[in-house]
Amino acid sequence: ATPATYSASLTVRDGGAVVSVAVPITVTILPKPVIQTSSPANPICSGTNAGVALIASLPSTFAWTAASDPEISGEANGSGATINDILSNSANNATHTATYDVVATSTGTGNCTSVTKQILVPVRSLPTVTTVNPAAICSGASLNLPLNASVPSTFTRSFTKETQISGPGAAGGAGSTITGVLNNSDNALSRTITYSVTATSFDGCPGPAKDIVVTVNPLPLVTNTNPAAICSGVSLNLPLNASVASSFAWTFT
Repeated sequence: ATPATYSASLTVRDGGAVVSVAVPITVTILPKPVIQTSSPANPICSGTNAGVALIASLPSTFAWTAASDPEISGEANGSGATINDILSNSANNATHTATYDVVATSTGTGNCTSVTKQILVPVRSLPTVTTVNPAAICSGASLNLPLNASVPSTFTRSFTKETQISGPGAAGGAGSTITGVLNNSDNALSRTITYSVTATSFDGCPGPAKDIVVTVNPLPLVTNTNPAAICSGVSLNLPLNASVASSFAWTFT
């Protein structure tokens, strides 16, 4: 828009007689800027930059006020050419919105102020892994651990382990279930493997990693040795021992 100039003349009359010379008067009307930025079409992930670039129909400066939402944090009043707030959504499984009321002020003659425009920035929540540590398994058993999250998600994982743990299950990767045999080479103590699991929602937002600890119990080893020979008719009394606290059963040949 460009300034509009209007001309008029003022004549003073007394009754029907002109008592002054006509004086020309010029009025220039400056346009207001119009904010052309629209609300983002796609939500952002919690913990990321709003990144809203502000544009107006005229060279302008911008200022905004932020409306509060109990689930959104990081929004603030400000000024500048871009809204760069880092927005977080504390809800577990819902999208919430940060609201900004933006005003543009033209930088040319007149410093005209625009009509306030509301910019809405939707913020998706991050998925959280809800799977808990499973019950301990025995060495040589196959782990079968389904992974779950607060919203439909895909999963990736890395791992750390004690040196005594081995087997196909001791691996990182992707998928909704952790599977594979886990072995514990320690004959006396339980050992652990820790999977660091990250859920990424179907909307593409990755959540915080969660550690899931799997305990692998050792297999007991009978530690008895052959006893001394006994005479026929004598009662055998042979205490049984193992590498870990155990109950015993036996067969004979």
